Amino acid sequence: MANSVLSEVQSITEHLKSCRWQCCTARTVSQNDMRFMRKYPVFLNRYAIPFQRICGEFTRQKRPLRILEIGLGSGMMLSYTKTALSIFDAEYRNVIETWNGVDISPQYESLERCGYDTIIKADIEKLFSGDSFDFDICILLHIAEHLFNPEKTLGNLFSTGSPEAVFCIGYPAHFAFAQRFYEPRLRANPNANGHVSVISDRRIKKIAKGCGLNCLANQASFFLRASTSFLEDYAWWYRFNFLWGQYFPFWYSEHTTILQKTT
Repeated sequence: MANSVLSEVQSITEHLKSCRWQCCTARTVSQNDMRFMRKYPVFLNRYAIPFQRICGEFTRQKRPLRILEIGLGSGMMLSYTKTALSIFDAEYRNVIETWNGVDISPQYESLERCGYDTIIKADIEKLFSGDSFDFDICILLHIAEHLFNPEKTLGNLFSTGSPEAVFCIGYPAHFAFAQRFYEPRLRANPNANGHVSVISDRRIKKIAKGCGLNCLANQASFFLRASTSFLEDYAWWYRFNFLWGQYFPFWYSEHTTILQKTT
C-alpha cells in the first residue's frame, strides 16, 4: 500500500471517531452555497451518511474507490465529499479513483464544475437491463421513489458492480403498510416532487434479500428538519439530529439503507 494512501487511512480513521467533522463540513458547505439560509443545514445529513460509508470502505480496502452515483441533481454528493475530505486532511484522488454519474437530465454546467469523471445521460429504468458497470460503491439518493418499478430497476442495478459492491439507497421513508393504499394514489396523481412509488425500509430490504444482498445499516437522516428555523444555526442541533438518526433508525423521516453484495 502506498504511503500516501496509508496516511489518508490513518487521518480518516481518526476523524471518524469524532462527530465534529459533520458540523465543520455542514458549515463549510453552507458558506459556499447561497441556497442554504442557515449555518448547519440538517438537510446535509443525507450526504453525510453515504460519505461515512465511503470512508469506511476506503479504510477497509485501503485503496482508492470507484464510485457510481445515480441521480445527480446539482452534484451536491460529490461536492460534500470533496469538502469533507479536505476537512479530513485527505487528498481526493488518494481516496477516490473515479466518480461517475448517471442522470436522466444532467445539469452539465454545474456537474462539470463539480468534477465528475464521466456523466451519462440515461433513464436508469432502462439503463441496467443487461448493462455492466464496475464500481465499489453505488449511491442512489432519492431516486427510488421516482421509479415506476423499483423491484425490477433496483434488481437490475444490484446485479452490477464489483463482487463486494456496496449500495447506499436514500429515500423518504414510509411505513410498509402505506404502499398498498397510498401508492395507487401517487401513480394517479404524482406529488409536487414527482414521487410515484412508496418506499419503506421493508421494501428495500426485501428487494435486496431477493438479490442476495446483506443489509449493513439503516439510518434516519434527522429527528426534525427545520430548514428556515434558527435551530439550524446551532451545531448542537445538527449533531443531535445526526445522532438521533443513528440511534432511532425507525424514525419517520428520510432514510438511508446500506446494502452489500455477498461473495
